[in-house]
Amino acid sequence: MGGLAAEIPLLVHDTDGYIFLDIDDTIIEVHGYQKEGSGYGYSGVRRLDVFIATVKTDLSAPGINSQRLRCGADVSVTARMDPAIKRAIGTIPDSAWTAI
Repeated sequence: MGGLAAEIPLLVHDTDGYIFLDIDDTIIEVHGYQKEGSGYGYSGVRRLDVFIATVKTDLSAPGINSQRLRCGADVSVTARMDPAIKRAIGTIPDSAWTAI
């Protein structure tokens, strides 16, 4: 748990509590013919096939621990830009951002 907590700074745990790990696969529809790692599925939709692992404890909210494409490039997670998200982004110091 200590190594996982180092990866997810907001992960708080109680040694007597539970740790819930959820691994899901999902399909992300993409547009454009040059999307690295994308392909056409049985439905005819161009997509990325992604595995996402989330973790939750009895004292913390769920957090995305890792993500991986079945093949190809990295994937980003997006959220609707509602007022709460904008406030949360506003609290991130400039030194914490990583250029991509």
